[in-house]
Formats: sequence, C-alpha cells, structure tokens
Amino acid sequence: MSADVLRDYLNEVGKYPLLTTSQEIELSRRVQRWRELRDLERELTKAERREIKGGQKAREQLVKCNLRLVIHISRRFVSRIKTAGMDHMDLIQEGALGLQRAAELFDGTKGYKFSTYAYWWIRQAMSRSIEMQDRVVRIPSNALEKVNRAFKIQHEFTQAHGRVPSIDEIAEIMDMKPKELRLVIERSTAHTSLDSLAIQDGTALVDMLSEYEDLYDHVDHSERYADFEFAYNQLDDFDREIVAKYYGLYGNDARALHIIAKEHGVSRERIRQRRDRALNKIGKALRHTATFTPIVEGQHMQQLTLVQ
Repeated sequence: MSADVLRDYLNEVGKYPLLTTSQEIELSRRVQRWRELRDLERELTKAERREIKGGQKAREQLVKCNLRLVIHISRRFVSRIKTAGMDHMDLIQEGALGLQRAAELFDGTKGYKFSTYAYWWIRQAMSRSIEMQDRVVRIPSNALEKVNRAFKIQHEFTQAHGRVPSIDEIAEIMDMKPKELRLVIERSTAHTSLDSLAIQDGTALVDMLSEYEDLYDHVDHSERYADFEFAYNQLDDFDREIVAKYYGLYGNDARALHIIAKEHGVSRERIRQRRDRALNKIGKALRHTATFTPIVEGQHMQQLTLVQ
C-alpha cells in the first residue's frame, strides 16, 4: 500500500464533521426505525418507505462521521498485520465493517456516546480479520483469547520480575493446567510460508535457503532408488541439470534458482518453470510405481513458539 493511498483516504475522512450528542441520538432513532420497518413482512406505505431511506442515510452518516475512530484504533494493530498478509488499508476496511455493524445496533437513548459503543465492534472486527489471515487453520475465538492473555501475562511478568515466566507460572496466574495451556499455545501457533517474498530483492524465501533435503532421502533402499533413477532419466538434459543443481544431486552443490538462472543466462522465472515441470514429470512417473511419494513443495512451515 502506498502512502499516497492512505493520505488520500485520511483527507477524504477529514471532510466529515464530528457529531454532537443530540445528532447521534437523532440518527440512532432513525436507524432503529429503519430496522423495525425492514423486518416487516407486509407491504410498506409511502411514508414508511421514506423512513427506510432516511434510516439508511442516517446509518451512513454515523459511519462516515466516525471513520476517524477506525483509523485511530487501526494504528494499535499495525504491528500485528506484518505476518498476516494485510496492509493498513485492509485493516481500516475491516474496522469500517465493524463500525457499520455498531451503527445499526446503537441506541442513543441509553446515555452513552456512539464512539464508546463502537470501539468494541471496531476492535473485534480488526482482531478477527487478523486472526483469520494469520493462520492456516482457523482457531476458535476462545482459544485465541487465552493465547492473547498469556502473551499479556508474559509481558507483565517479565516487566515486573526481569525474566520470562515459565508455562507453569503463566498457567497458575490464568488458573489453568499447564498441560492445557501448552496445548492451546501449540495449536494456535502462527505459520510463515517459505514461498513468501524476501525483502531484499523479491526472491522467494525458500529459494534463499542454502541447504535442501536431498531427494535421495525419500528413496527407500535399492528399489526406490531405481524408481527414482528411471523417472529422473525420463527428463531432457536441461531439466536433469536444473534438478541436479537445485537439489545438489550427483556431486553438485545445492543452488538457489537465481544462481542457476545466472549460470544459464536465462531468467529466474524460466528456471522455476522448468524445475516445476521436471518435478511434475518425475512425480507422474513415480506414481505409476506406487513406491515413492514425490516432494511437495510449500508444505514446510516455520512454527513460532510463544513461551519456552
């Protein structure tokens, strides 16, 4: 996301004035009337249809005039979206959805300001969107709440005692069994794809690793070695050379894709395409033998541990 996009959005949001308490009450009254009429099954009168349009406009005004609150809250979550594949504008849009829901449910006659009521909805929408994007497997909200609380306790304990607490100490504070807390933490660990781009030059992270698992590690004794040799020899010379260099076979050192591309005077993308095609051919040949499971790239995950 460019800074210009966010700047333009901030300028647009700044055009809407803040609402007074009396305005919030009046707008919420119109929104509540719209919700009542919306749920009616009978045919509406002309006056009721005008009230529906008025309620929709009132909800829109409540949302637009409180988008500053969404931006303010989003700044607290910026550090958490780095591993979730989101940018700041994505986060703001998710918060705006929470704000819209708050505008529909707000009752101005209760005596509190709309911003107080909307804060929870905005924060909940942002937190949920981050958790959905940040994990390969969906984790229940109650489990995530426990993990977030454990993080908070760990931070507070470290600040107070000058050391990182153990699992047993955190579990005691949370009134949980250590085994239960450890299980919750293990099941909710975030994952980082090795296919994500590195910052330096746009190279995929997996292609910057210097050591790869040897294809021969998947060959079980002489029969599987023979199966692999047969499949490997079905490739043309160029593809065999790419696979050998990439995985460090036949005396070659394992090389990254961009290094192989430089050696052959072609683009990195071309080498990647030929490598993938070669692996697909090997996989198809080996599946016929039913004795070998081909390497499936992109399945390696780096698990982040909360507490040792």
